[in-house]
Amino acid sequence: MKTMNFLPRICLLGAFLCWMGCPDEPTAGNPLPPDDPQPIATLPDAGASVPAETDAGSVSSWSFDITQPLNASGHFAASPISFSGTIVPPSGHNDPIENVQVRWEEDGNNLHTGHDNESGRSSFNTSLAPGHHTIHAHVVDFDNTDNILATASVNIYVCANGDLLDFSAAIDDAVWHTHIGDQNNTSSEREIWHEDGYLELSNSVSNHTALVEKTRQFSPGNLHLAFRMSMGRCAEPETTCFGTQDVADGFAISIFSMDSAEDTIALINNHTRPGGGLGYMLMDSLQDGTPPPSIEAFHLQFDAYYNHTDIGHHHDDPTENAHVQVHFNGNHDSDLDPSPDNEISLWAEIPELVDNQWHDMSVRISGNTLIVTRDGDTLIEGTIPAYDFKGGYLVLTATTGAVGMYQRLDDLDIMTTCPYQAADED
Repeated sequence: MKTMNFLPRICLLGAFLCWMGCPDEPTAGNPLPPDDPQPIATLPDAGASVPAETDAGSVSSWSFDITQPLNASGHFAASPISFSGTIVPPSGHNDPIENVQVRWEEDGNNLHTGHDNESGRSSFNTSLAPGHHTIHAHVVDFDNTDNILATASVNIYVCANGDLLDFSAAIDDAVWHTHIGDQNNTSSEREIWHEDGYLELSNSVSNHTALVEKTRQFSPGNLHLAFRMSMGRCAEPETTCFGTQDVADGFAISIFSMDSAEDTIALINNHTRPGGGLGYMLMDSLQDGTPPPSIEAFHLQFDAYYNHTDIGHHHDDPTENAHVQVHFNGNHDSDLDPSPDNEISLWAEIPELVDNQWHDMSVRISGNTLIVTRDGDTLIEGTIPAYDFKGGYLVLTATTGAVGMYQRLDDLDIMTTCPYQAADED
């Protein structure tokens, strides 16, 4: 009997059945879906986001775009860092973004959770310790936060401080020009460096001190100073002394937009003096009566004395109490804040300004936004209308007039640029 070969028929039958519904074989262009959704890998670049695979085997289009801070950027420990980003939902997703949430974290520690359901934006501010940081923003399933749908990451570096002057030694004449004047603004032999490691800018007699940082100009909208300040009638800080005599006048931080450090120094030496102008208000030259030039400048004054027109002063302070206030251009004529009723709050009372104690101060300008703090409490936070911060040379001044006052400065930290360092360089 002749034996029949059924193998070809079996193969044909198998091919037909597979054509009718066999499972796909895995190929490079057609991978099999995983059994469970897989979390994505962490990314090194800011704004980049990798979606996770879904149960259906397709690639999810959830993603997250970090807009702040910039990747590989430097920051300071003294300043809160702004973090911000936006959820990008799958195409066709037109409903409020309520079924996911954003979780920011570092090394498993949660920094912030939440977002706006309408815009998908998630933002917060926080300060970080000095060193390298990698911050991850995860888009997670709202009902199962272990299910990560997308992740973006940003690398930043935080500097402990900027150019810190602790005044353990006298200031460097190669960096700072020091003008120390008497009541006629002529040079004085008075020593401002104190052996206890601080600067005594004024004392119980009529003084005028100006410090000009002559090695660099500060770029527009980029000024952050931290310092300790003590103002009072006592000869030693952190002590109590008694008396009914008033104190005057005050301390000021200025940025003068000048062509050179030499021009700035000449301006201060020739056109400022002790008294209520706090060392920045420009006047006719005491030497030859030459009027001052027209300049652009920014001033933040800590004023201990109430100046007003009834005593012959050309300017009315907004309050009788000690205060901090913004002025411009070497004069009070362009004062934006002439009265307490003005809607532009660019001044604040500090009744305890002259208490002879050390206080931690911070002044930060970003663009046209100004923030001033004292011992961590915000004194001024606002935007200066129609103000374009020009940048220029930093000048610190302190004056007294007919009434004296001890004004002391310590631990001046000038924070301009924190260079980024990668993790392996930290």
